[in-house]
Amino acid sequence: MSAFFMCAPDIRRWPPAHSRPAPAVSAAAGGAGEDGGLAQLRRQYPRWLIWRGSVTGEYWAMPPRGHPTRRELVSARDLNELAAILALAEEQLDL
Repeated sequence: MSAFFMCAPDIRRWPPAHSRPAPAVSAAAGGAGEDGGLAQLRRQYPRWLIWRGSVTGEYWAMPPRGHPTRRELVSARDLNELAAILALAEEQLDL
């Protein structure tokens, strides 16, 4: 008999996974308001690839090809911080 079977619990006694409800998980506080703000930033900066990390809960943006930021990934803790970073990056583009 292998050590695994001696130490592992008897899985035949476990209830089926499909009979248990999935846990509710949220990466960060917020909801529809933040989703709306994210959509607004995407409309304001359509060439940027903007998303919210499902694991980190942070906001991310990848500049468009040819942007002076040299395709550096941008991250922010919240939408206000991301909006400020994007505005600053676009000001650099206008110089």
